[in-house]
Order: sequence, then structure tokens, then C-alpha cells
Amino acid sequence: MHLGSGKATKCESWVSVLSHLLHKDSYRYLREAYRVLKPGGKVVFSVPEFKIPSHWTVFEEMVNHREEGRLHTQF
Repeated sequence: MHLGSGKATKCESWVSVLSHLLHKDSYRYLREAYRVLKPGGKVVFSVPEFKIPSHWTVFEEMVNHREEGRLHTQF
């Protein structure tokens, strides 16, 4: 994700993106969002609701059985 020279957008929306990324890649996405947002711009994102037991179970299994370097793709 790289959008030109910066400060190009008022809002970014990510639906279930961060739950598919490694922590370091999530940080990179957030850093890039900051770079391209105009002053006062917003990032809106969603993540699975982990209070729902089935969401947590799937996430935990995915993390426990993940291959090194492979992205999360369960949600």
C-alpha cells in the first residue's frame, strides 16, 4: 500500500484487514495511513469481536498452527 507523496485522503476504511496481518505489517499499514491522511483525516477499521467464543477459537487455532511468514487468512 503506497499512495503517492502523502496527505491525499480524508478517510481510509479497512474491513477485517488487520486480523489478517502480522503485527509488524499492521504497524506498517497504520504508518502508511498516517502518511497519506490529510490533517484531521480518519482511519476506520474493524476486527473480529473476540467476545464471541467462536471468533476467539478460530483466531487462537490459526495463531497456534501458523507457518512462519504466512499471512493469516482465517477470518
